[in-house]
Amino acid sequence: MFSVFYSLPSDAPFFIGLVFFNTLILFTCHIFRNRLTLGPLFATAGAMTLLFWQMRHIGWWLQWNTMVVDTASVAFVPPLLMGLLFCYAFDGIRAARSYVSVLIFTSLLGWGFAEFRDSLAHYVPIPYVFYLSTHSHFSTIFALFFSAVSCLTGYEVLRKSGRFLAFSLTLPLAVFCYVLTFSLVEYSWRIGFQNCLNALPGVLTFTLIPVLFSCFYCFYAIVFELYLPVRSVNNILFFWRTTGCDAYPSHQDFLDSGRIISDLQQLNNQLKETQRLNEYHIKLSPLAIVITDTNAKILSANPAAENLYSQPQEQLVKTSVTHFFNGRSLSQVLNNTNSLVVSFISPSRQEYWHEYTTIPLYDGYHKLRGYQFIIKDVTLTKRLQFKRKIEDRVRNIHQTGKMFSHDISNLFLGIQGGLAQVKTAFKHQDTELFDSSCKHIASALSQGRNMLQSLNSEQSFSTPSFSYSHLNQIINEAINICKARATQAQIEILFSACADPVVNVDSSQLSRVLTNLLINAIRASSPGDSIRLSVVNSEKGITIKIVDQGKGMSESQLLHAFDPGFSTKGSGQGGLGLAISYLIIEAHGGLLKLYANTNGSGITAEIWLPCDGRASSHPLAHKNILLALPENTHLLTPLSQKLSSIDCQWSESQGMEEFLAMLEEPWNVLLVHQSFLQSFSVENCKIPIIATVRDDLSITAIKGDSFDLQ
Repeated sequence: MFSVFYSLPSDAPFFIGLVFFNTLILFTCHIFRNRLTLGPLFATAGAMTLLFWQMRHIGWWLQWNTMVVDTASVAFVPPLLMGLLFCYAFDGIRAARSYVSVLIFTSLLGWGFAEFRDSLAHYVPIPYVFYLSTHSHFSTIFALFFSAVSCLTGYEVLRKSGRFLAFSLTLPLAVFCYVLTFSLVEYSWRIGFQNCLNALPGVLTFTLIPVLFSCFYCFYAIVFELYLPVRSVNNILFFWRTTGCDAYPSHQDFLDSGRIISDLQQLNNQLKETQRLNEYHIKLSPLAIVITDTNAKILSANPAAENLYSQPQEQLVKTSVTHFFNGRSLSQVLNNTNSLVVSFISPSRQEYWHEYTTIPLYDGYHKLRGYQFIIKDVTLTKRLQFKRKIEDRVRNIHQTGKMFSHDISNLFLGIQGGLAQVKTAFKHQDTELFDSSCKHIASALSQGRNMLQSLNSEQSFSTPSFSYSHLNQIINEAINICKARATQAQIEILFSACADPVVNVDSSQLSRVLTNLLINAIRASSPGDSIRLSVVNSEKGITIKIVDQGKGMSESQLLHAFDPGFSTKGSGQGGLGLAISYLIIEAHGGLLKLYANTNGSGITAEIWLPCDGRASSHPLAHKNILLALPENTHLLTPLSQKLSSIDCQWSESQGMEEFLAMLEEPWNVLLVHQSFLQSFSVENCKIPIIATVRDDLSITAIKGDSFDLQ
């Protein structure tokens, strides 16, 4: 398959490289003509023509299989014709005529130098192989001129069928005309045709290199619209015929320069008019505008700036605009992406605000020449914003008061029911009912105290304070608060407790939500109904359901149930409970929703809380532990390792003084060394679980539940 390439003669790479180099240098000279003019292209074409004349005397012929290639003609004639094609297609008829003139005059110069060399050879030995006759020189020049005319004519004719077709076929056609013309003029008709047929395969084969360059240039010209319009063929056939652009070139250049000067003068007048209008608008602008140099020194100021600063322009020009920035530097103002607002105190002790907007000014060479500052008095806006801020704070206080009033009202209802049960217990001397009612009242008071503490904190009223708590305990607290109210309404609250999950929540806020939902369920229920609570634990979260048998809600009411102020109890009856509950559950990362029961009676309130997977079955999990040990004891390290394996929070105290100081803080578990038991009263200690630890790491519970650290 590749045997034809293996048969290339040894000197073929030199010849192919010469063809490629000649094509590339002419292509490069023309494509950069806008930066270098056409001078380098004409000089290169003339030099290549002289080299072509010298190569004809060397006698280098390339033998490739049965094909014999005249290296001088093939290496120089196709690239020279390619350069002519580029000049005519992209630069016009006058550039093409100049190019052809360079070829002809340089050929005559080469002919003359050949005759001089041949005459000199009679006296000085010159190493040339071939002698070219006068007829051969004439044949070459005539063929070169005829092929050039054929190239231009063929391009105009083929261009009607397409520009790409013209670029791909014009060059082979011109090369064929050169070979045919040279053969017929150099030899007789019969020998000339035979010589043309023998030479054409080699010439056209290596003409493909400049043809490829021409096709690439064609695509480039199509993309960037470099083609000149269609011209008449008569301008080519009649070589010396003048064209319209050549008639009076000096007069045309004069007219062009006059038109350019007129356009520039008109543009200059427009710029002056624009500048005058700009200065007029600046002068009449209600905004204060000052123009400064690059150092922020004021160059001019409009009347609005004079009124703003209460200074005449003559006095402002002598100062820097940074004088009004209230201690800020120019770089700080320029680096500020937004407008700069500066506050200052007037002599009358009133605060004012000015807003500065900076616009850089550049000259015609894009060089910074100064700045334009637009100053706006935003005092009224700032005062209105401050007023709205105060109004919003007052409104938030009122809203918080309503929220707090709603929750306290529920707690008071629970306390009121508990007191009613206390009276009943006294009347019937029921000790168990008395103790239960007191616990209910204490739980309600504890929740009210937590609400007051949240109001005194700096956090938002709805921001939860997370801690690990047992969910069943929170639910039971909410049931105890509402139990007296449910008993009075003859409504039973049923809680199907499952495995006690540990949740990371704000226990007081979750209790408020459950209390609100239970109170709503009690209000909607009739005597004899029941309210069911259930907990479903899964890997992704925990679901709490409160199902009542009350009158329920319509679809439209369910859609607006969580809107602040919406209530089914009539106007003036609150409407904040569900909205508050929704915000609290959302702050926990959970979801609260209401939907009607499938049996058509009552609704279901469903609370979903995310589970972080930190629940533990250890009795000390999620508890706050105080570890009290003597100083320099060996027990701290092993006990710390054991407590670290449990999901709990713990702190150690070493020494009696530190232990007594930390004992006043709220703890769930106290793990104390046996040597400290004489220093405090276990009975009066409020910590629910107390255990002693001995030197052998044995633990004994002395108050509350027992546990083991193993």
